[in-house]
Formats: sequence, C-alpha cells, structure tokens
Amino acid sequence: MANELDQKIQDVYKHIQTERKILEASQLLRQATNNQDVLRRNEAKIRETERSLSYFEDTLRELQARKQQQSQPDPQRYGGSASPQVG
Repeated sequence: MANELDQKIQDVYKHIQTERKILEASQLLRQATNNQDVLRRNEAKIRETERSLSYFEDTLRELQARKQQQSQPDPQRYGGSASPQVG
C-alpha cells in the first residue's frame, strides 16, 4: 500500500514539473510576440495550466498527508486509548 502511494506521489510530482515547464514556456511566449491571436490563445493556455497546476499541487498535498497518516502508529490498534483517561 505504501509503495503504491509513493508511486502516486511520484506521478503527481512529475505532472507538477511538466505543468510548471509549460507555464514557464507560455510566459516566455507572452514576452516574445505581439501577435494578438497568439497572445489570446496563450493566455487561455496559461489559465488552463495554472488550474491544472493547482489541482496537482492539491492532490500532492492530500497524498502526502495520507502517507504521513499511514506512517503514524494507530493507538487503538495497539490497545492504547485515543484520549487520555481521567480518573
């Protein structure tokens, strides 16, 4: 299970790197041209890439939180109590 989660984290991280490269290239294109049609399409691509990047970053945070949660021992599994006993 942990290995599967690690693989998902790696895959999402690769997607993030790809989206960042696309965003960087699109921003360079914005500076390199005055063609309004190209700029319009490029702005749409930048917005789409920013949405994708945000999605992948959120997904990465969720997967990392899940991995951290799995790596912590479950107190109930070992006969412990989830809350301290007062008495």
